[in-house]
Amino acid sequence: YYMNQVLFGGEVTSKEDFFKKFKEHGFYFIDMVKCPIGRLNNNWERKAIIEYCAKYLSEELQTLKFEKAVFMGKTTFKHIKKYLKLDFSHHVIPLPFRNNRNVIAFKTKLARILAKGEENEEDDC
Repeated sequence: YYMNQVLFGGEVTSKEDFFKKFKEHGFYFIDMVKCPIGRLNNNWERKAIIEYCAKYLSEELQTLKFEKAVFMGKTTFKHIKKYLKLDFSHHVIPLPFRNNRNVIAFKTKLARILAKGEENEEDDC
């Protein structure tokens, strides 16, 4: 929803149309972790799954053709980045949880990243 507002001014009305237009503009939307980890109570299990999935993400990133990457989810990225080969421009932004300040920050930062070629930015990850 927030990406639609930033990228397309909120003009895209369906999820299917959003992803179609997203792809037409040369964007990829891929999960950093392919397995669902949100409901795991054990932090050790969560970290182990993230580490295990990192090699697949690293391989996937190396096969895609893109100019820069935006990783959404600072906590997950903090755990996964040491396993990735980050030889490309990348940025990290927190997920816009339902806090108005976080939503505004997400939209502002995403728009800034997409508007100009900034250096890598990880905000203390």
